[in-house]
Amino acid sequence: TGTAAAWTALALHPEIALPHTHMAESLLRSGSESELLLRNQPWFNPNKRCVGLMLHSFPWAPSALVRAVELCQRDLFIQLVREPISHLVSCYNHAVRTKAFELLLKGGRDALCHLEDSLIPPEDLVLAELARGRLFSYGRIPARFFGHWHAIDMTQLLPDQIGQTMRELYSLLGVDATFTSAQFFRKQVDEIRTRMIVDTISLHLAGQDIQARIAYAGDSRLHPEGFTEEIAHCPPPSLPGWSDEDIVLLAHAPSWRKLPDCLRSRLVESSHINQAFATQILPPWLERVTLWQHATAPFLITEFRPDFEGRIRKAIIDDVEDMLSVHPHLRESWKW
Repeated sequence: TGTAAAWTALALHPEIALPHTHMAESLLRSGSESELLLRNQPWFNPNKRCVGLMLHSFPWAPSALVRAVELCQRDLFIQLVREPISHLVSCYNHAVRTKAFELLLKGGRDALCHLEDSLIPPEDLVLAELARGRLFSYGRIPARFFGHWHAIDMTQLLPDQIGQTMRELYSLLGVDATFTSAQFFRKQVDEIRTRMIVDTISLHLAGQDIQARIAYAGDSRLHPEGFTEEIAHCPPPSLPGWSDEDIVLLAHAPSWRKLPDCLRSRLVESSHINQAFATQILPPWLERVTLWQHATAPFLITEFRPDFEGRIRKAIIDDVEDMLSVHPHLRESWKW
C-alpha cells in the first residue's frame, strides 16, 4: 500500500492521464530530473487531467518542478506520507527482503547463508533515510511551485478507507468524484508483488528470445517496459502470504509480437505455454520465493529498540511538528 496503490486508483479514472507507474523512478535514476517530465510527455493526453509522480528517494530539481507545473496545468501538489517510525521500520524490512532476493538471484540457496553478514544495521539504514530528506523539509520544496499542498496518509489507501480517500482525491483534481472501481479494494502491492516486478525470466520460442515475468492476473499495469501480454495462466498456489488471484506469465509485448501471429495463436490456444508454465517455469520460481520468505523471516522487525526510537523521535520532532502544523489532520492517526 502506498504510492502504487494511489497511482493505480488514479490511473483507473477515465478523466485522468498518467505516465507509467515506474517511469518516474527509472528516468530519475538516469540522473536527469528535467528529462523525466519531458520524456513523460507522450503519456499525457491533453484532453485529460495530467498527474506526475516524483519519489521521496530522489532530490527535487527546480527545472523538473517548473516543467511539472507546465505539464499538469493544475495548481495542486499532493504528498503521500506515512507515520515516520512505522515508515522507517518498513524501510528496514524492505531492505532485508531486497538484499535476500539479490543474494538468491546471484548465488542461489547457498548465498542466503550469508544474509545476516550482508545486512545493514537498522541504525545505519535509518540515518541514510533521514539524510535523504524528511516530511516537511522535503515537501515544502515542491509546495513553493504549487498553490495548494495536500498530504495523504498512506493508511488511508487500505481497502477499508480507499473509497473515501479516492473521492477526496478526485474532488481535488476536479474530475468526477463518484467514480469507483472494484480494483480499489484489491491488495495492491505486497512484497511478493514487488519481487514479481523486478524478476525477469527468459523464454526461447521459435528462435526468438522473449522476456517474461510471473505476475498476478490483471497486474500488467504495475510492470514497466511493455510487460503487458498474459500468455499463460495458473490457479493461485496454496502458500502463505499469497493472494487468491490467478498467476500469469506476462510476456514482454514487443518481443512476443515478433513471433508470427499464427504461431502466437497456436502456442496459446494449444495450451503448450500453459503446460510449460505450470510444470517447468512456475514451480522453480515458487521454490525460490519460498526460500526467500523463510530466509528473511528471522531478520524482519516490528519496532526499533526503545532507546533508538527515542533518538529518532528527538532527531525528527521539529520536522514532524512543522508537518503537522500545516497538515493537522495527520495528528490523530500519527499520535505524535
